[in-house]
Amino acid sequence: MGVLSREDVKAIDQILEGQHIAAQRETEGFERMPGQDTVDLAPQTLEDAFPSDVEPNFVPFGTRLLVQMRRPQMKSRGGIILSGVTQQDISWNQQVAKVVALGPLCFRHRETGEPWPEGMWAQVGDFVRVPRWNGDRIVVAAPDGGASVTFVCFNDHEIIGKVLGDPLKMRVYIL
Repeated sequence: MGVLSREDVKAIDQILEGQHIAAQRETEGFERMPGQDTVDLAPQTLEDAFPSDVEPNFVPFGTRLLVQMRRPQMKSRGGIILSGVTQQDISWNQQVAKVVALGPLCFRHRETGEPWPEGMWAQVGDFVRVPRWNGDRIVVAAPDGGASVTFVCFNDHEIIGKVLGDPLKMRVYIL
């Protein structure tokens, strides 16, 4: 495996940035579902996306953490109620979550219990990007009668990264 020069890294960054801008322009304000036409979704607040009044009734053990997945919207921008299949597609395509609980050994050395040298990757309340297919899912009915709320328990090392901007603007799909 070779070492990249600074020029190589800059060139790769420029290519990726160009692809990101093109993809962003193409999908600005729209959710694209596999095998579906474009759906223009209604705006969503952080409280709608990650309701704070829902209890998972679950505490992670050891090196695990519990996240709350973004709740799918139920209506289009025009007020049309989305079908259950569309809501399910949106739900499975969400990869942004809010950290709600950490196990006692989360982000710590497995044998000594000492914190990792790089520190805590995420704290309760942070928004993170999570893998699409991993984790143990817990689905809880929403008290407002809206879409159910999904909590997922992950191993600490499975978290992909911390979301630094607005979590409602991040859209990631694996087709």
